[in-house]
Amino acid sequence: MNHNEGNTQPACADLAGRVEPLVMCCEVCGNPFSFSWTDTHGIGQCSSCGVPYKIYHYEGEEGKKHRVEKPPELVVKPEYIPVLRAYWNEMKRHIPGGHSFPGGYELATPEDHKIFSEWMRQNAEKHLAHNSVLDRVLYFQVKDGILSIPVCQLLRLATYYPAQ
Repeated sequence: MNHNEGNTQPACADLAGRVEPLVMCCEVCGNPFSFSWTDTHGIGQCSSCGVPYKIYHYEGEEGKKHRVEKPPELVVKPEYIPVLRAYWNEMKRHIPGGHSFPGGYELATPEDHKIFSEWMRQNAEKHLAHNSVLDRVLYFQVKDGILSIPVCQLLRLATYYPAQ
């Protein structure tokens, strides 16, 4: 079942030559970019696939930062983009972004979280651009000698905030 069957937005590739060249497309799902807010200040999620984007940008020293206008910026480490694209292309379900509290603004449902976690367990390594120790560290966090943090938190751990 396609979780986003009601999404009738044309893919960006279908819009080529028919719209202004400044149409932004999501880097993961390829749909024209629109977003909904998360529970994290300044972070939105793609309305189609759910990946997080930095919407508000700030510059300046700590305590004197001011907001500046910049285009939305995907906050997923580049090596994970192919993994998320593969997931989206196969499953067409919201990707848990990890920037909202339970019951908050997260687009992904508990079922989406479960399916994403299972898919990642079975498929993530074959889609990673390289297979380093760092990639494996992103799956789990060791706390008191016990592996914790479920795989569904992979995206949250794989996000980053570029230098301001």
